[in-house]
Amino acid sequence: MPTVEELAAMDYAPPQDAFTSRDYLAQYQAHGYPLRWWKSYSAPDDATGPNGEQRNDQGRIYIEQTAGNDSTPIADCRCMLYRTERAVYVPDFGLFEKGSTSISVLPEQVEFARLDRVAFPEVTWIARDFVTRGNTDTDTLTQPPVVVIDKVLYYPASGNAVVIDPDSYVAVDGGINWLDDSIPLNGVYSVEYHYLPIFEWLMVEDMGVVQRGTDRSKLPQRGLITQRHEVSN
Repeated sequence: MPTVEELAAMDYAPPQDAFTSRDYLAQYQAHGYPLRWWKSYSAPDDATGPNGEQRNDQGRIYIEQTAGNDSTPIADCRCMLYRTERAVYVPDFGLFEKGSTSISVLPEQVEFARLDRVAFPEVTWIARDFVTRGNTDTDTLTQPPVVVIDKVLYYPASGNAVVIDPDSYVAVDGGINWLDDSIPLNGVYSVEYHYLPIFEWLMVEDMGVVQRGTDRSKLPQRGLITQRHEVSN
């Protein structure tokens, strides 16, 4: 049996049939999930993003990406999701925050930094809000991005709730856009809708090895994401 010193001195050559970056790409394209990706930037108090993105309470600006690092349209990039754990309620302690999901991405397309955000167009959750009709065409909902609005009920000052015709509104990323005056200014209504849950990148489990000069390139980046809880921005 070789000694520790002899093992350390040995040259390592990957097996000839090892996965290359092209092999990983083919597997991710065949079996992965599409995603939306927001890069996280630390920002000073008076900063705004290039498209008017606002600095949030944690001192960060989030900019949604339209393409991956290799210029692949983000709609064509893919990721793998696995080993989901959810937060649980413990009567003695309240909400026990252990919820997380493992994600794997290809760094040549998507490489996460801490607190980057990600959502998955094929994964939607339901939410319900009470809203007061504002003085613009769009009212904000608490859980953007909004995918589809399922039902709107208007509560007039007297009488029963009224179901609003779906042709009166459309879903937009940040809320509900009104096409007519079915609900008057300051009228109260409820909205039931599906939205994209947004997750934040927390930590790296495994960073792909860089083997320069070979077609193996960077191997997948693996780590943990968890649902973000602040809903203002």
